[in-house]
This record gives sequence, structure tokens and C-alpha cells, in this order.
Amino acid sequence: MESKEKIIISYNKIYLLEPKVYVIGNVRLPQPVPIYTAVAFAVSLLIIFVLTKIIPIPIPGAIKYLLLPYLLAKKVTISKKDGKNILKYYAGYISYLIQKKMQFERFKEVEQIKKIEFFK
Repeated sequence: MESKEKIIISYNKIYLLEPKVYVIGNVRLPQPVPIYTAVAFAVSLLIIFVLTKIIPIPIPGAIKYLLLPYLLAKKVTISKKDGKNILKYYAGYISYLIQKKMQFERFKEVEQIKKIEFFK
């Protein structure tokens, strides 16, 4: 008898692709912009805007509001920790710090693990 091979298609690799924006409204962008870079640019622009309201920074506006956030966004999106995008890494790290830590002893949840004494 012939053995029929079944091909199972997996879409797990699709999540490794970085989503990009090609068009904003009816305006086609000259180069696709990754979403994480755009978010990092917006966050760094907001941080710089707040800092300049608190502490006046004597830098020309084009450098302060365009070049600085662009360089910060590029640095943040290029650098990787644990093979992940740095924004995803810190999002996971912050959620780890916020969530309640549980300790288990003999498969039961306990408040604090007792100290083990070998010799009395």
C-alpha cells in the first residue's frame, strides 16, 4: 500500500515578522515604518516634550523634537535583550514585577518556605 504523507501547515513563523505601516490615510510612505519604531518615536517625543516643559533644554527645536526622538527610537528598536525587541522585554519584565509571586513547597502554595535544618 502507498503511504500518504500529510503536510501540516504551521503559522508560528508569522509572529516573527515585524508589522510595518505602508500608508497613512491616503499618503503612501516612501519607506515602510515598523510599528515598534513608530511607538518608540512617539514615546520618546512625549518624554522629551515633558522634560522640556519641566527643565528648559537650550537645543534648537528641529534637533530636540525630531533628531533626538528618532535616534532614541532607532537605538531602542535595534538593541535586543534575550533575543526580543527591547520594548517587549521591558513590558514582560514590568508585568513580572507587578504580578504576585507564589512559592510552592511539596506541591502546595505557602506564604514562606521554611528553613531546612540538617543538624540540630
